[in-house]
Amino acid sequence: MLLGLCFSLGLFTLAASSATATGNLKDTITLNKKDAFVDPESGLLIIPLKKEKNKLVQVNKHENLDDTQNPVVEEMGNTTKTLEPKLDNVRPADYREYWVYTETLRISEYDAIQKVSSGIKCPTPSCSISKTVQTTVSASFSTSASIEKEAIIAGASFTWQYQLTDQSTYQFNLNNGDSGYIGFKPLFNRSAGVNKLYSNWDGYLGVNRNAWGMSPKKTSNGEADGYYVFVFTDY
Repeated sequence: MLLGLCFSLGLFTLAASSATATGNLKDTITLNKKDAFVDPESGLLIIPLKKEKNKLVQVNKHENLDDTQNPVVEEMGNTTKTLEPKLDNVRPADYREYWVYTETLRISEYDAIQKVSSGIKCPTPSCSISKTVQTTVSASFSTSASIEKEAIIAGASFTWQYQLTDQSTYQFNLNNGDSGYIGFKPLFNRSAGVNKLYSNWDGYLGVNRNAWGMSPKKTSNGEADGYYVFVFTDY
């Protein structure tokens, strides 16, 4: 499934360090492979990290899986937000058609882990890695037609986000022989429902299509929400 997700990679530097990393310790994340686990969706060995108050905090396996493996689904029922067609009282000369979207499900779900850095390897007893990562997460749709996308956006029950970004610098401590890369698992709002075709002359034209749209979810700071993960590649 193509989800319209794109990433811009930042720069990173890798340098040998002493057992205690240099720099601001509260901005540093120490990674230990014993804390890693296999992600059931991707099969990757990961340590998940969540951004809190502009800092990355390590998250345990139970919390991460409970969050990422259980999408929050809300059936809209009678509360479905629908844009009702407005027909002209007098038929104008210009005939036009338009779509009206009815949302039936709203889902909060995580997408697949995406690689957002090049490979990293620690060849010395310990390493300190300073990395600036810029991540851009974009909306996606079941259709490529702009007029149908606009109907989905207008009929969704949440405020639509077209694109969100996050640019931050993080410091990681790794042990000898560890290698991997930084990934990002974005969180989306998904709206699913039906698009119906109307005209300003005849009303509903009897054409309907199943439709969905995915909008990146944002944090209170307006950044792309989701999990950063360190993915080990040396196992």
